[in-house]
Amino acid sequence: MRGYTAVPDPWPMPTLPQWAANIVDNAVLFIVGVVIVAGIGVVVWMVLSDRAERRRPDGGLHAFRPFHAGRRAARQGAPVVAPAELSDQDAPAWVAGYHVGRMEPVASRK
Repeated sequence: MRGYTAVPDPWPMPTLPQWAANIVDNAVLFIVGVVIVAGIGVVVWMVLSDRAERRRPDGGLHAFRPFHAGRRAARQGAPVVAPAELSDQDAPAWVAGYHVGRMEPVASRK
């Protein structure tokens, strides 16, 4: 090629050695793969747990939820009984100074 003079680039792009580039590529692919597999795992877990809930004989109501336990007992014929009034000593520390269940200041009690 006559008349062509190669001029070096004054600011060449920095490049990694090939072995370092391979490590970076593999790390990125590994992280993307872990995120994809974890996402699929969460979706499968949600679907399976939802199906397990629907197969429960009580319709999926949890025994550790008192409201649901009360509804279940009422459905099975137990009398519905209001909980006994609790004193302020029975309340957890963050409720101190409030009526349990009513959340109004103690000073307003008449």
